[in-house]
Amino acid sequence: MTNEIGWHFPPNHGGLEDGYNAPGIATFAGNRLRSLVRETLQNSLDAARNELKKPVNVSFELVELDRNREIGRQELQSALQLSCQAASEEKDPEEHCQALSSALPLLEKNKLTFLKISDRNTTGLYGANWRALVKMQGSSRKNNRGAGGSHGIGKYAAFEVSQLRTVYYWTCFEENGKQIEKFQGKSVLRSHKGAEGPTQGTGFFGLKHGCSELSGSEIDSRFSHFRILNEDGRPIPGTALWIAGFQGGNDWQRQIAESVIENFFHAISAGKLTVTLEPNNDMTDRGLLEIDKSSLDNWFEYVSEQTGKEELGETRNFWELTGNPNPTAEKEDNDFGHCKLWIRVGEGLPSKVALIRATGMLITTEQKGLIRFPGLQDFAAVCVFESGKGNELLRKMENPEHDKFEPDRLPEGEREKGKKALKQITEWIRGQIKDAAKPPQLSGTTVLSELARVLPDSEPDEAFGDSAGGGGGGFPGRPSIKLKPRRRPKSMPPAGPEDEDVEGAGDEEGIGYPPGQGGVSGQSQKKKDRRGAAGKGVPIQDLRVVPLPNEPSRCRVSFMPRWSGEARLQFAEAGDSSDTPRDDIQAFDPQTGEELDLGKVALKDGERRTLEIESRAPIRNRAFCLRAGDVQTQ
Repeated sequence: MTNEIGWHFPPNHGGLEDGYNAPGIATFAGNRLRSLVRETLQNSLDAARNELKKPVNVSFELVELDRNREIGRQELQSALQLSCQAASEEKDPEEHCQALSSALPLLEKNKLTFLKISDRNTTGLYGANWRALVKMQGSSRKNNRGAGGSHGIGKYAAFEVSQLRTVYYWTCFEENGKQIEKFQGKSVLRSHKGAEGPTQGTGFFGLKHGCSELSGSEIDSRFSHFRILNEDGRPIPGTALWIAGFQGGNDWQRQIAESVIENFFHAISAGKLTVTLEPNNDMTDRGLLEIDKSSLDNWFEYVSEQTGKEELGETRNFWELTGNPNPTAEKEDNDFGHCKLWIRVGEGLPSKVALIRATGMLITTEQKGLIRFPGLQDFAAVCVFESGKGNELLRKMENPEHDKFEPDRLPEGEREKGKKALKQITEWIRGQIKDAAKPPQLSGTTVLSELARVLPDSEPDEAFGDSAGGGGGGFPGRPSIKLKPRRRPKSMPPAGPEDEDVEGAGDEEGIGYPPGQGGVSGQSQKKKDRRGAAGKGVPIQDLRVVPLPNEPSRCRVSFMPRWSGEARLQFAEAGDSSDTPRDDIQAFDPQTGEELDLGKVALKDGERRTLEIESRAPIRNRAFCLRAGDVQTQ
């Protein structure tokens, strides 16, 4: 057995037996291709050969191997059958038995489909990196301080997209001036009956003795097709993963392209990464073969057309932002090192902060302390941590999914330091955003009391000013008082027994504070629903009013409805006790300029509605209430 090549599932010798539901693989069940892309590209970037001054290239392609290509097919088929039998005898969950049995027909076909993922301009898996990837659980080995992986779980993402739960690894690296190659297969099934008793659930293809990898001359002509070769047919440093029985669906190219640009737009834009993707017909027609800094714009356009995803629009905003060579602010942080921050302010931007580590991978846009920014203008922000030392600290705080920083993951003696460091950097980011995105003020503004903000204007030409109050990143001096109830007009019947409290609804859903101050969010209030000209009250929230340059009688209004249907919108001045709507206001679609009928405005729950309003009299310096009612209940 010393030199015998094939599959071997070692006996467990009375130790723990493995079920089919391996925890490492189950981690990535929710979004398999996205996880595969994030984990494999991160590993390749961690192994970049910086001395080459070339971007890392990662290639994704489908390859079909004939039965005569040696991969230990018969032995793997036997292990699958025994695993399926053990699952049935021990009454494993039905879905586990079904997954094992459905994989068996793949090995009976003349051809087997693999997804080949290979990288170039990388070091390959030298030193302990090979063992960490192929032979160790819960362990990660990286050769630079700013490396991405840290939990040793990402290696299992490839198995989640393999119907056979089987991956073959090849690597080439340089050591002492010589090139060294290694090759091995790995299959994660379940424990079953072997020649020496119950086996472990994980088996290996290579030298059966010691479950060792093949190397040097042992990688003969039978396995040469697994190599990465240069134009001369010689192997080059790098790593290749061959995922057997790939199950990615007919749309796998688009899904991979989407995940690449969503998560690695900065690495690509910075010239650290290129991705070669086997194209489908649409990609071929458009000439889309490689995702690099010069083609990223076309890829954004293509994927957006295919998906229509709002999140991709957010990603494009972040990408365009970091394309500016001059960041909004920079900081040399004591804990995180050099940080660059880009901020752009503009209507319709997502008001999110993207955090990116040195490798160029997006970690999160939902970091605690950087989620809510009430009262500010719409913005987009990107913070890149460039220091190796700082990224080492961030790496320790990352969760296994690499999408959040959590100081409690640090060793007990480092947690307080981590919490303090993360708090300080988020406060710095918030402060920069607050300075950049605070509502603009007109010249010659007058500081008024909070009460004056909600009372009728005695001097309509005087602009509302900014108070010195405010906190928590909200709009400065946001009033907390409520309007007193207004006199009910004769045309409005009294509230009936069917009336109920509606959060954010009612005749005075929110106050649009003076557009002259750049627009202010309306503050939702609980109001008794009334029936009148506007019908039953429709709940709306997050009202914003933004002035239009050089147009004192026109402004842009946006709000978030919590209801879907056709509504009637009415504007009334805040504090006006007459309860008389402004009938001199016209509304227009901001995109087409077409006039809108305020009596029939389509709303969709959770989808921001924006329109422009215009009045015969100047409205820039007035505060308005917006009322929304269900047309169908009139």
